[in-house]
Amino acid sequence: MALCGEAGSRASLPAGPGLSTYLSEVTDRVVSKVLHSDSSEAEVVDAPKGLPRR
Repeated sequence: MALCGEAGSRASLPAGPGLSTYLSEVTDRVVSKVLHSDSSEAEVVDAPKGLPRR
């Protein structure tokens, strides 16, 4: 398996300071997609359900 930067690697990532910017933007998109995928409001209830009795 070729790592980024090795001979024969097909990965084309920006070099230098651009790499940090690129990785930051990708991270922000992934986190945003995962954390904000369900933005619906929580259901409001009068009283929480109790634990089942034995």
